[in-house]
Amino acid sequence: MSATRRDTSGVFDPIDLKGAGATISVSPERCRISANGIEFHSATSIPEMTEMTIEVSSEAGTPVSCKGVVVGSHGNEEMGYSISFLFVGLPPASLSQLEQLSLS
Repeated sequence: MSATRRDTSGVFDPIDLKGAGATISVSPERCRISANGIEFHSATSIPEMTEMTIEVSSEAGTPVSCKGVVVGSHGNEEMGYSISFLFVGLPPASLSQLEQLSLS
């Protein structure tokens, strides 16, 4: 016996990161979101100490605009880069939305 049910929770939807003139669509397995920042995998390197505004969104929720700075960019061209982005000065409403994304 097999049963199938379509997942409509949005938990497995990709998370879009828009910033610095580029959009990166990140699968939830390759992204960690917390109230302090986000870690994600990228095909391109972003220099450390780069100040950016990124928009974090998933199909399940509304976009959250986040200002911050890249505090880590490790990896190589062949395997990609692990980017650590620290949020700076987020309003409480944005923090609440990010916490919901981090729990999903």
